[in-house]
Amino acid sequence: MAADEPTPQWVELAVQVSEAGKDAAGAVFWSLDAQGVQEDHPGLHFPDDSGPLLARGSWEMPEVVNPGDTVLLRGWFVDVADPDGLCATLSARLGELGETDPPTWCRVMDQDWSAAWKARWTTQRMTPRLWVVPSWEPMPPLAPGEAGIRMDPGMAFGTGTHATTTGCLTLAEGWLQGGERVLDVGTGTGILAFGALLLGAGSALGVDTERPAVAAAEENAALNGLADRFAVRRGSVDVADGAFDLVFANLLAPLLVELSKDLAERVAEGGTLIVSGLLDRQEAVVADAFARRGLAVVERVADDGWLALRLERP
Repeated sequence: MAADEPTPQWVELAVQVSEAGKDAAGAVFWSLDAQGVQEDHPGLHFPDDSGPLLARGSWEMPEVVNPGDTVLLRGWFVDVADPDGLCATLSARLGELGETDPPTWCRVMDQDWSAAWKARWTTQRMTPRLWVVPSWEPMPPLAPGEAGIRMDPGMAFGTGTHATTTGCLTLAEGWLQGGERVLDVGTGTGILAFGALLLGAGSALGVDTERPAVAAAEENAALNGLADRFAVRRGSVDVADGAFDLVFANLLAPLLVELSKDLAERVAEGGTLIVSGLLDRQEAVVADAFARRGLAVVERVADDGWLALRLERP
């Protein structure tokens, strides 16, 4: 931004809407010239858990009551002359859709979000052999057998620094022999697939339901020189054809249970499934879901309350 340009003034509007009406409600945000819209799904946890995952310095499960089948939408608008009027317009438009909860608004400080985020993310070792290296930093000196994954997350989740990611790659590092076919469900930036390829896997397919993730994974594959061994498709596990030697699924625990049948069916004979995204207390429920599909836990990595599990057919 040039020195003589005015600083943008941002307003955030937030409203609780029904799960069924979230797409239409989100379209209203965009039609009012929102610069970005975020969904928070408070129901993505087991009924006896305490709430959605939030970041408060460290990852934790906050003590809140599940509000039910609703979604919190937040939208960000720039240089709004009349925030009260915009809020009233949003309320009226949502009312036409049958959404009756009143929206609220607040002002948010403008900053260079990209620079602030980059300042907090630096090169880190993930496993004994793998490093994650932001695209804007130099590659560290690598010992024989080590590899660095170049990563530019863009709008997709998955920088490689969370315990669920490192747990998955730690388990994969101990299992891969070379030449394996890999499926990464919910690939995000592609980091799990790329780690497996750099550890010796032959090919990898990433699938993700979000367009930004598909775009980020494609770009990161090129950044790492892996585009010839990595493919990505938009969708869930059902868009992957055939069976794979290694299947990754770093997802929230309820989604692992929901997809347990499809995930198990993608594991080839003699292959393995590595799952994460679950907390310690969710292990029994997740393990039981896969046991009913013929897969048993054979190895686990625990870190900061999070688990990564490796499963095989007995």
